[in-house]
Amino acid sequence: MQVDINLLPQREKRTKNIYIALGIIVVLFIAAFLFVFLTVEKKNTELLQIEKRITQTNENLEAQQAKLAEYQSSNAAEELKIAIEWAERQPFELVFLMEQITRLLPERGFVIEFELDEENRVKQIVQFDAKSEAAYYLHSLTELPWIDEAIISEAKTADILKDEAAELRKQANIQPRYYAEYELRINPALLNEAAEMDESKGTEDKESSAQQGEGDDSP
Repeated sequence: MQVDINLLPQREKRTKNIYIALGIIVVLFIAAFLFVFLTVEKKNTELLQIEKRITQTNENLEAQQAKLAEYQSSNAAEELKIAIEWAERQPFELVFLMEQITRLLPERGFVIEFELDEENRVKQIVQFDAKSEAAYYLHSLTELPWIDEAIISEAKTADILKDEAAELRKQANIQPRYYAEYELRINPALLNEAAEMDESKGTEDKESSAQQGEGDDSP
C-alpha cells in the first residue's frame, strides 16, 4: 500500500515561525539600541549641564577672588597710609624710640606688644628668661634722659610645659618664661634732641670713615 504525505504546509508554517522569531529579535535589538542610545544621550546632556555649572562656578569663584584680592590690596594700602600719617603726626622720632628701648633688652628678651597713646605714654609687654632681667631692663629704661617715668604695671610667669610635665621640666632644667608689662612716659623734646644728636654723630662717623679711607689709599 502506498501512502502520500504532503509536507508543504508544514514548511510554510516553519518558515513563518522563523520570520516571526527574527522579527521579534530585530524589534528587541532596536528597542535595546534605542534604550541605550537615549540613556547615553541623557547622561551626556546631564554631564554637559554639570560641566556648564562647574565652569560658571569657577568663573564666579575667580571673580570673587579677584574682588577679594583687590579689596585686600586697597585695604592694606589704606592701612599703610594711615600708619604713615600717624607716624608723621607723632611729636618725636618713633624709629629712634623703638631702636633705643629694644637695644636695652637682654639677648633673649623680646617685645611681645607695643602701644603708644596720644599722651606720649608707651605700654609694652616684654618676654624674659628670668625675673632679674625684667628688673634690670626697668633700671636701664630709667637711665634714659628722655623717659620721665618707667614702671612695671604687671608681671607674671608662664610655664612653657604643662603641669603634669613639671618633673620633665626639672630634669631638662627648663625655667618658665617671665612676662612684664611696662608703662613709660616719654619727654618728646628731650627725645627729639637725643635723636638729632645721634643722627649728627652718625654723620660725623661716616665722614671720618670716608676721610680715613681716602688717607689709606694715598701713596
